[in-house]
Amino acid sequence: MIAVVPPQDGGVADALRALGCEVTLCAQADSGMAASLVQAITASLPQAEAWLVALGDMPYVAPSTLRALCDALADGADIAAPVFEGRRGNPVAFNARHLPALLALEGEHGARALLKSAPVVEVAVDDPGILRDIDTPSDLI
Repeated sequence: MIAVVPPQDGGVADALRALGCEVTLCAQADSGMAASLVQAITASLPQAEAWLVALGDMPYVAPSTLRALCDALADGADIAAPVFEGRRGNPVAFNARHLPALLALEGEHGARALLKSAPVVEVAVDDPGILRDIDTPSDLI
């Protein structure tokens, strides 16, 4: 697992390393989500053949969802996204076919345009965590 943090991360990198994560700093993190995504993918090369893009502000995603997305890629999906009660969420899995497009991403929207322009296998999950975004302390309640 590779975690991406900005240079001034308030101690997040140290906490992630203590949990066993590989951490990479993204000097361009303020330019948008795509910069962090490109940083993570670049740091994973050449060993990675696919990427499961999970967001740090979505800590309630179940491990079973991660496995289901990886299974979808193993079964031939190019892109796999979880769906709970009819709503698509995160994380999203990409196979190596999309590496050039992923590395070319720019801006705040991450891979959103790629998800709109390429076929996505939707994986039904019983996991409301794919929709739960934590932006403020009150979101934890």
